[in-house]
Amino acid sequence: MSSVLAFVALASSIILLFLCLDSWNSGFLGGLSYGQITSAIYLKVSISDFLTLFSARTNENWFWTTAPAPILMGAGAIALSLSTIISCAWPPSYPDGVYTEGLGRRSPQAMALYVWLYCIGWWFVQDAAKVGTFYILKKYNLFGYNDTGKLEMPASALQYIKDNKEKDMSSKKKSGHH
Repeated sequence: MSSVLAFVALASSIILLFLCLDSWNSGFLGGLSYGQITSAIYLKVSISDFLTLFSARTNENWFWTTAPAPILMGAGAIALSLSTIISCAWPPSYPDGVYTEGLGRRSPQAMALYVWLYCIGWWFVQDAAKVGTFYILKKYNLFGYNDTGKLEMPASALQYIKDNKEKDMSSKKKSGHH
């Protein structure tokens, strides 16, 4: 599954890079500077890699079927906000010898918004590829997918866990095992 998610992310990055590099020939976005292209790709990778986490965590289901944990949402909000700010405000410079310029420093100032919308669109494509791949794996039992099964604990084991969890946890703390 990681290969499917990675392939879609790779394809979307290459397409965005092509569109940005071709912006002078096509008139698309009015022609971006090389520094803006560097920042756009940085922002794209930052956004799409984090969105992939939201897709991957739901296994064979669509990403919207299960709400993410608050800690993941918080981490995502902080990381993506900082990435967006950095990509917009970066001063013209040569970090590691590569010309980089913030997206908000030249026209089109809305480039960061365009990258966000692009990534969200590809997020749906990526999630559809994931769901479709799981469907094919199940339907044709590829790689023995249906043979692996899921752990279903008997009622007696679930009751034991319920009755003894606190006692088992306290005995581990006393013995030094965490």
